[in-house]
Amino acid sequence: MPVCWASPITSSRRATCPPPCHYQFCLGVLGGMPATVENLIYLKDRIPTGSHGPLFGIGAAHLPILYAALALGGHIRVGMEDNVIFGKDENGKKIMATNQMLVQRAVEAIKLFGNQPATPPRPVKFWASRRWFAEGGRYERF
Repeated sequence: MPVCWASPITSSRRATCPPPCHYQFCLGVLGGMPATVENLIYLKDRIPTGSHGPLFGIGAAHLPILYAALALGGHIRVGMEDNVIFGKDENGKKIMATNQMLVQRAVEAIKLFGNQPATPPRPVKFWASRRWFAEGGRYERF
């Protein structure tokens, strides 16, 4: 369930989506909640116990939300559908992103936080079973 503001969470708590639910937190989209760490924590604290989902920010909010999500022990999502600018060079010129660049940066960030990125078989197994990874670790509760 995509979440750009708080109402989908309260709606899903009314038994339209019995927990555990999969939420996809999207912050910074036009008409949605601003991409702030405070809003991320607000949403995270309101999802039903056992629910999960990746977090991502749109555009300039991409990196702050990525790092905040990792710091909170959550899953992240990256890709050009959310962010087309990788950064700026030393002259201030925008560097256009590729999916490979965005994924590589996310992998480096995940490892800096002491975790291992999911390889393709893990997410497939995870989504097929509709539960957290059985291996344990920081990703169990988010």
